[in-house]
Amino acid sequence: MDRRVTMGVLMKVNIVIVVLLLTVTACRTSQQVSEQPTDDHSFVMPSSNEILLERIKDSDVEFEAFSANFRGNLEFDKQTNTFDGQLRIKKDEKIWLTIAKMGIEVLRFCMTQDSIYVLNRMARTLMVRPVSYLTDMVGMSVDLSLVQRVLVGKFEPYMGIDARITESNKGLAIQYQQDNVEYDLNLDTQLFRWISLHLSDPNLRTIQFDYSDYTTLENKQVPATVNIVIKSEIAMTLQLRYSKMTLNQNLTFPFNYTENIQRW
Repeated sequence: MDRRVTMGVLMKVNIVIVVLLLTVTACRTSQQVSEQPTDDHSFVMPSSNEILLERIKDSDVEFEAFSANFRGNLEFDKQTNTFDGQLRIKKDEKIWLTIAKMGIEVLRFCMTQDSIYVLNRMARTLMVRPVSYLTDMVGMSVDLSLVQRVLVGKFEPYMGIDARITESNKGLAIQYQQDNVEYDLNLDTQLFRWISLHLSDPNLRTIQFDYSDYTTLENKQVPATVNIVIKSEIAMTLQLRYSKMTLNQNLTFPFNYTENIQRW
């Protein structure tokens, strides 16, 4: 097989993994949260969508810097791969992560307001692209603000008058459409946390996020386990587990490479 083709396929698969990681993760800690409601009060539907949205915002985790380790399990093309990594964020400026196999780093990624950088240590390549490249990859609008909000569990659903909000046996189902993407979210109203998020577009591409094993970080609840199922031009399942969280610490974002590296 042509080595250039092999490297190209490897790079594309690595980028897809990075996009998955950046699109769905949320910050975690080690203190487990009880799965049972803390009191016996039933949920009362707020008198307006605006009040409901404010309650959702109250559960957000605010930070200036965030870091975490993660363990990922990816099922893709009838194969299962396990990998480890580190994630670091400086709010509104930079998202940085590494991916390692058997303790050896294979990929380093950095995202800024306008660019993404992918250093593939296995193929000895460096790719630099505008942020719009991620939008083209996933078929949905992606920018730094969106990615960092998702990474810390800051889901703020659209609550306009055309949003469909119904009660279910799981809590609340919130459905709406934006930019030709259909959103379907499920909110646990006893513990006021997200259960799942489903996205679909007119081309029948779907992404399903399921959240479990919630933990507490600065008195806020965030999921410690995230399961993602993608059905599109590619199909894959990804599970992420997080550990060793920190907030508002001094972080570095190293991105070193040799001058003779192959650029894409």
